[in-house]
Amino acid sequence: MTDLLPMRLVTRQRMFVSSAIVLLVSLLQLMAFDLWIFGSPWPIPLLWAACGWAGLGANAGTATLLFALGLWFDVVTGASLGTWAAITLVTHAVTLLSARFLGADGASAMVHCALSGFVMLIVMIIFSIWQNGTISLVGMLTPIITTIALYRFVGRWFELAEDET
Repeated sequence: MTDLLPMRLVTRQRMFVSSAIVLLVSLLQLMAFDLWIFGSPWPIPLLWAACGWAGLGANAGTATLLFALGLWFDVVTGASLGTWAAITLVTHAVTLLSARFLGADGASAMVHCALSGFVMLIVMIIFSIWQNGTISLVGMLTPIITTIALYRFVGRWFELAEDET
């Protein structure tokens, strides 16, 4: 088989199921729903994938899939093409580093997700300043908080480990 995807069929199936979750949840972005100054409460499912798939280690297939999902999120949200793809890859890289240095046990999954959410927020701010010259910190923080809070419930669909490959 190819080296781009993990070897075990179970892992590939779980990656495709979690990819489908990302695709479906990202469609929520199409529904205009703002909470006044707080912005849209819809989660950013790319964070779930970036966190959960870090258990596979540095993997070209995972990075390619995250990049493709990021491009999809760019199209759905109307962002400049490549913005969410780059944000997701940077977030995934930081999650890989935190999992390696802080440990990757199940109890710390929420800690990794929160750390990755913070990094995603910083990268979002940098891209926003670079592209628009302005930021809406509260508007960026609301979906990050929603995403981290929901990770406790959806994380099991995303958490993959190297021993599954």
